[in-house]
Amino acid sequence: MINQLHFFLKHHPNKKRSEITSKNSGFTLIELMVAMILAVLVITPLLGFMINILDTDRKEQAKVNSEQEIQTALDYIAQDLKQAIYIYDAKGIKAIEDELPYANDAAKVPVLVLWKREFKKGVIGGSFDGSNDGFVYSLAV
Repeated sequence: MINQLHFFLKHHPNKKRSEITSKNSGFTLIELMVAMILAVLVITPLLGFMINILDTDRKEQAKVNSEQEIQTALDYIAQDLKQAIYIYDAKGIKAIEDELPYANDAAKVPVLVLWKREFKKGVIGGSFDGSNDGFVYSLAV
């Protein structure tokens, strides 16, 4: 046992144990600064890319919503035109022109006049089969 202790003391360097462990125990300030700079150089473009993607997604959602609203309005107009019974031409508009508000002002004359046919439940004087359901005509200008 004494021989082994003598061997370790002879072949061991003269450094203290605390000096050996403190050399390998952490990073230097320069290493930390370099790592932080590299992290900033990598994270900054990725953050810009993510902001660009989120902005593009927001714009596309707004575009889709407005297209859906336009399609809904066009469907409503198409439904009204499908239910139209008669569309007045210029001669028909002239015949009812005296009854229109602002009849003397040429800028206030309607462009399109039609009768809209709607099915209503409980209308007095409905069909001949005894039910109170029937069609109602409304003038759309």
